[in-house]
Amino acid sequence: MTVCSYGRRALALALTGAVVVPSHGTDYPHSIVVDAGGAFSLERGDTVTVDGPGVGRAIEVRRRASFDAYDVDIVNRSSGNQARHAYGLLAFGEASALMAGSRIAGSGTKSIGVHAQDLSRVTLQDVTLRMSGADSIGISSRSGSRVTANNVTLRVDGEDTIGALAAGPQSRIVGTGLSIVHAGKRSDTRAAYDVAGAVAVNGGASVTLARSSLATAQPGIDTVSLQGSTSSFSASDTVITAEGAGASAVALAGGSVSITG
Repeated sequence: MTVCSYGRRALALALTGAVVVPSHGTDYPHSIVVDAGGAFSLERGDTVTVDGPGVGRAIEVRRRASFDAYDVDIVNRSSGNQARHAYGLLAFGEASALMAGSRIAGSGTKSIGVHAQDLSRVTLQDVTLRMSGADSIGISSRSGSRVTANNVTLRVDGEDTIGALAAGPQSRIVGTGLSIVHAGKRSDTRAAYDVAGAVAVNGGASVTLARSSLATAQPGIDTVSLQGSTSSFSASDTVITAEGAGASAVALAGGSVSITG
């Protein structure tokens, strides 16, 4: 079942057509879709859980819609496939989303915790993310979008995974107090992504960090990877470590890097 939002605090239930106002601490065993131009807020204590064999999008915020949530849990156990990813939070088409004091977990393969695309804006404040499936990404910004991550803790454990990915011109990730721990390995088979690591920047995108920490633990897993002549990575007062054999703290294949403090 999917819940569609056409106005703030209103839910239109797909099976019945009834409109209800959710009570405090509601468990949603299905996806929530915020339709184009709509707005929706989760209550404190709410939980959204997606299971099953299908490709799930726990929260989907469509064109120019808005979504906010405080002290909630988003759990996506579904997996993506060759055509689509599974998502914890997906915002696209100039959409906006805010999550604060919340938790996001993805355990399926080809899953993305938070994804912004098509000039969308996502803000994460005091959020914990845990991605344990292979071929997954914690935070992703594409096609001119921006993800702001303040006091965010992210851990990725699966094979061939990326902690934070910014891809494409004008796409940005801006973090203050962002902690990323990449504990996953790189498989012997062909990886889903060109790189696996804590932060990947390509195609003219940028990542800017302050008072943050980035770490990888496995052999051959670089912590920061840049590709493309106009890509950029900037960090101040940030600790960057690569503990595995043959791994680099920063792997540069084009672009510019600025590290201070």
